[in-house]
Amino acid sequence: MQTAQLDKSSWNFGVKVAFGSALLMVISLPILAMVALRDASELAGWVGHTNEVLESSMDLVRGLHSMEASERKYLLTYDPQFARQMEKSIARFPALLDRLADLTEDNPLQQIRIEKVRLLIDERARIARECVKLKKASVPTELEVAGAITTLVREIDSEEHSLLQSRSAAEDLARARVEYLICGIGIIAVLLGFGSLRFAFRLTEEKKKVVKEYLQFFSASKDLFFIVARDGRLLRYNRAVVASLGYSSDDLAQMRIHDLLAEGEVISLEDLGAGVNLTREARLRCQDGSERWCVLNLHSSEDRMHVAAHDITEMKRVQEELISAREAALAANRAKSAFLANMSHEIRTPMNGVLGIAELLKMTPLSSEQYSYVETITASGDSLLTIINDILDFSKLEAGRVLIETADFDLEALIENVIELLSPIAHAKGLAVDFWIAAEVTTNLNGDAGRVRQILTNLIGNAIKFSSKGRVVLSVKRADSKTQAHRLRFEVRDQGIGISPEIQQKLFTPFTQADASTARRYGGTGLGLAISNQLTALMGGEMGVVSEVGKGSTFWFEIPFANAGAAANAASAELEKIRDAHRSLASALEVHGPIQIAVVEDNLVNQMIAVAQLKRMGLQPVTARNGLELLDLLGKNHLDIVLTDCQMPEMDGFCMTGEIRRLQALCERKSVVIAMTANALESDRKRCREAGMDDFLAKPVKEEVLCRMIETWVKQKFHRRPPTNIVLASDQTLGR
Repeated sequence: MQTAQLDKSSWNFGVKVAFGSALLMVISLPILAMVALRDASELAGWVGHTNEVLESSMDLVRGLHSMEASERKYLLTYDPQFARQMEKSIARFPALLDRLADLTEDNPLQQIRIEKVRLLIDERARIARECVKLKKASVPTELEVAGAITTLVREIDSEEHSLLQSRSAAEDLARARVEYLICGIGIIAVLLGFGSLRFAFRLTEEKKKVVKEYLQFFSASKDLFFIVARDGRLLRYNRAVVASLGYSSDDLAQMRIHDLLAEGEVISLEDLGAGVNLTREARLRCQDGSERWCVLNLHSSEDRMHVAAHDITEMKRVQEELISAREAALAANRAKSAFLANMSHEIRTPMNGVLGIAELLKMTPLSSEQYSYVETITASGDSLLTIINDILDFSKLEAGRVLIETADFDLEALIENVIELLSPIAHAKGLAVDFWIAAEVTTNLNGDAGRVRQILTNLIGNAIKFSSKGRVVLSVKRADSKTQAHRLRFEVRDQGIGISPEIQQKLFTPFTQADASTARRYGGTGLGLAISNQLTALMGGEMGVVSEVGKGSTFWFEIPFANAGAAANAASAELEKIRDAHRSLASALEVHGPIQIAVVEDNLVNQMIAVAQLKRMGLQPVTARNGLELLDLLGKNHLDIVLTDCQMPEMDGFCMTGEIRRLQALCERKSVVIAMTANALESDRKRCREAGMDDFLAKPVKEEVLCRMIETWVKQKFHRRPPTNIVLASDQTLGR
């Protein structure tokens, strides 16, 4: 190793740096003192501002006391003068609250509290006016609202007192800092002067120490260091080169940098100009023939290259393991998707039977009570199906791929349906479930009724689950919104166990409940509130909670709606849609001629439902329990449309479709194959398309949807031809 020579210029540079630093400190300290003085002045202003906020808060409290005093005087004397005084007090509140809001506009938490106070004062004023109007006090309600206002005002005052204390302390500290800085300027200047002189005398020793440390670092570092001539000769290297690559000093003396590179690695030193820095990965060849991955950092000067090589062989090995682990994770995810698809099929199949039979039952003569029961079954099944869909494909919600539908619906009827569904559970616990809708709310709305029902079912169900006494009340009123005229606020209040502030912060996180003991006692997956919160956001709304441990909770959400054209009976509208679809299909069949249709379904309940739906459309379907039976039917008769399940014994719907396409490859008139399956994930739809199916229906299948789809394919595929014989289903395939 050769020792580097430190020339005189380095000495001069060090001395200049030392004295320059001393001068900089002498100049900067007065500037810092001026900045500290300015900060002290600003803090004094903030202290005055905080006192002004506290005074405004007191004005608000005094106004509230004045209103309540006038109200009580009126109720005692019925003197109109006191009623007028009360109205004057009420009229002052907006200005007082606006003033308080302006003063605290830099504090979001205070803004939230002020808005809550605004709402509570409006409610207190409304109660006061109503009491004056009725000449009767409403003490419990007044005390409850007044108590809430007092609590919030105390929180506002507490926040401002805390700010006042901290700002006063900061002001004192800033002023003390100014004094200390001014006093220390002279002392520091003298010390820096002596320190600079001492530094100048010690610089020579430091130079020697730096050179020694540099040589030690170069020699002892685990990274590989080279100094290379422009022609590639190794001028210097450290011990790590010998230890890592296995070459002896004699070997390295005869080698060039190119000799250390593995086959296929090239570094063109001659093309690198002076001052160029280059970083790249390369493989270095060891003496025993093995290779090591390194990150090379090259810096070129006029006549040589400085090369630092960091060994990343172990990191490369870990990367390969991570790639393998990623492949395993992807395989596990594919297995999860397959499991979800199978679960979707297994759960939807019996649900299709429940909803299908309920739909068929609604078509039969029923008493009003029986029809109400069937409607409850249908609504409950739809609600359960919606929840099943979200749980089975929760990732779809997280990715924001859930679609929000809009249609006219009656809000009051929807709420009554939810209450009717949950009332038996509440009554069994001795709870009462009520609701009220404010007079100004229009109940004929346009929006996603299914999602609103799902959110209400979850919130009211939770209120019942976590309550053991009292009442559960749902209230609906207009939200205080200047931009959305039909934004409604739903509030579900209970007198249950309540929720601590710490838990409220993470309440809408998936798979979260209050605590482990609560989960064991009350059960549940912890997905309900997370799903409801995301659905509310998708509909342009928001959700929140107000709760206190032991005193119950109020869950609220706000959603914007559009007004429906007119109120409509949901059941009548549904039946009319089905009849209209039937008429439209009949017209299409008159134009394009009769068709032959088959139902391929191994579940006899689902088969019976599909056959009944098709017969009401005026069609005479044939049936098969698997793909082999369908192919046998297809060999004897031409089938225009095949409605098929996907998962069946002996031959499933995918293999059957492939055989149909093979057999009809040369036919002019090909069968339309429509998947009618409980597998409703996007991957299932893709698989159906890849198998050669023409369309897709997810179970449970609505009769109107099925009818419209058949009509579409009749118009698209078939032309008028002479009537053909219809193959009737056998007793065996109908499951009789």
